[in-house]
Amino acid sequence: VQLQLGGFSQDERQQYERNLSALEERAHQIDEEITQEVKRIQERFADPQPRLFPVAVTYLVPERLAR
Repeated sequence: VQLQLGGFSQDERQQYERNLSALEERAHQIDEEITQEVKRIQERFADPQPRLFPVAVTYLVPERLAR
């Protein structure tokens, strides 16, 4: 369905067509970007490596309870 723009000049109609084309192209790019990003995330986490980090715990005991 083609939107009919009455009362607009030829330049305005051309600008509308350019804007519409740019929006359609951007929508297509977004779909591709989502697909690529999902692929990157899946590749990054495909082979997880366990990591151990040293941890230290300090207990602070009031002096009156330490006796």
